[in-house]
Amino acid sequence: MERVSKKHGAAKNSIRPLFVFGSARSGTTWVSNILMQTGEVYAPRRPDRGHHESVFFADLLPYCNLGKTDNDLLAIRSIFERSLFFELLSVPPGEDILARGAPGYFKQVMERAASQAGARFWLEKTPRNTIWMGELMQWFPEGAFVVVDRAPKDVIRSFVHQLTDPGSPRAWARAGFVRGIYLKIIGLHQKGCTRVRYDDLVDDYERTVLNLFRDIGLEASEVPISRYRRNTSFQGERPPIKAWQYVCAMVPFWCVGLFPARLIERIVIGLSNRRRYLPRFFFLQKAEVSAR
Repeated sequence: MERVSKKHGAAKNSIRPLFVFGSARSGTTWVSNILMQTGEVYAPRRPDRGHHESVFFADLLPYCNLGKTDNDLLAIRSIFERSLFFELLSVPPGEDILARGAPGYFKQVMERAASQAGARFWLEKTPRNTIWMGELMQWFPEGAFVVVDRAPKDVIRSFVHQLTDPGSPRAWARAGFVRGIYLKIIGLHQKGCTRVRYDDLVDDYERTVLNLFRDIGLEASEVPISRYRRNTSFQGERPPIKAWQYVCAMVPFWCVGLFPARLIERIVIGLSNRRRYLPRFFFLQKAEVSAR
């Protein structure tokens, strides 16, 4: 854990980390794609959906015992350099992870890729990073941090209808529970973050984007429009939330609010550290993505 928790400061005018936090279906991909359109912010992108998630901190580190030993660190590097994310970076493998620790290794790889692209920021966005929000803000004190906020019922509705089964009470309960956890953790660490409201992006796109750019120090001369469709939105009219669905979702959401945020964070991180698998998209190849 010692190497994992190293801080990695940056000199003035160097390439800065930029993290986008928020639960799944809150608009984090949309915001990330907008930022990447400026040319000042770099992150790997897929032709079919734009920003591609690394899951480096949320999944790979827990999968490899948090990099506690040299063998764990070497496993992190070996597995990461076989991922689609690393392939999209187009940087040479073999950065020294033993000397830098896992966060320092990731930073070095991303800085190299951002430098090749002529960018001033490198961006990392994986919704489950929100669980590690406090740690990431300590590991990258020079970073810029953005929180995407969306009404809980809209996040829950989007999550259930687009990712699970809207006919399942368990799906609504799980979505409400998870949304409550994320809001608790965000509330602990939101100081020092730039907050972007999803509804503001929808209702007043230009002003909201310009305010975001100003707050994190982007110098874009015009407001970009993401070339990728918002995957948090429905095609056509949003489906209504039935009474039983609302109850199933909001009861666990409200119950989470009864517990101290620090306790929730500690429990969730402890459970996350037991991860035994990586997402299916982790080892996709460029050819597979291009064919979609």
